[in-house]
Amino acid sequence: MGFFDKAMEMAKGALDKTKCVTGFHDLSSWSYQSAKSCVQKRHCNRSGCLQTESQTTHDWPKFIYVSEDSCEQQRECRRCKETEKQTHHASWGKWTYLKPDKCDQSRKCGRCNAMEKTIEHVWEAWNYESPTSCAQVRFCRRCNDKERKEPTEQDHRWGQPIRLNCRFEEIICGHCHKKKTNSLVFAQHVWGQWRQSSLHPDRLERRCNECGERDERDKT
Repeated sequence: MGFFDKAMEMAKGALDKTKCVTGFHDLSSWSYQSAKSCVQKRHCNRSGCLQTESQTTHDWPKFIYVSEDSCEQQRECRRCKETEKQTHHASWGKWTYLKPDKCDQSRKCGRCNAMEKTIEHVWEAWNYESPTSCAQVRFCRRCNDKERKEPTEQDHRWGQPIRLNCRFEEIICGHCHKKKTNSLVFAQHVWGQWRQSSLHPDRLERRCNECGERDERDKT
């Protein structure tokens, strides 16, 4: 092997080592450790690198029911014989109310006779709680249960903005009379007359009658 070939081989070895140090390995394919094991391993193919990885990969068949009157299912790995169990109800009946004036419901599994219960209200529409409140309530048509919710910003009947001063406005809800104050995007000053500037003889100035803010312009 010539000098150039040796140099190239050394450079390649150094590059491969750098790749492995930074986590870019040349990993082999996954392979099972034995016929009855589900543990798989792989290793880095580069010379001098001891990187190995392992994982468990079972060969699962479909779940099957344990008995005709049970919803318990089981499966066994074809390789290592490990088992898994689950409960899978596949024939629930319809939900039915237990009493005419109650909202409790139940249903039964047609396979194992297991029971489930829930509560299913039949709610009316939301309505304001009172003529002077924006909180809303609704009642269940079956059991007369009640739900209440506090008003959001969208639930209020906000009127037209009322100017408070140069920089703020007030809005009042026409239903519950709640007030909120907003900052104006642009100040709304009440300007006085233009007069000779007190700072520059060739300019004019004016002041806001409310907040005293000063404005100035050229004499043109």
